[in-house]
Amino acid sequence: MRFLPANRMISQEDEKRILLLKEVGFVVRQIIRVLELEKNVEQGELPFLEKDIRNIFTKVRKIVYGDVSNLLEYFKSCKEENSNFHYAVKIDHERKLEHLLWCPAQSIE
Repeated sequence: MRFLPANRMISQEDEKRILLLKEVGFVVRQIIRVLELEKNVEQGELPFLEKDIRNIFTKVRKIVYGDVSNLLEYFKSCKEENSNFHYAVKIDHERKLEHLLWCPAQSIE
């Protein structure tokens, strides 16, 4: 029963910890082992699977490398074409786009 998708939950705290461990270079199996040791549970007793961790990585990758990256590439090319083009981007701690501001070159002129 615990392996049914409805029963496999990753808390926000665990998700943040998983992403932190990924940033420092841990692979999925190492992340699982660290979490097992931190939570003092037997191997294979976490309430989620490797697949769930990989799904988190995919979700974060889509956020960072999806439409936002295309937009940033466009803004960079606009800046290269005309130095009067200005833009500013703020990404939050979850790597989600928080603020976006741009000003076309014509508005500056």
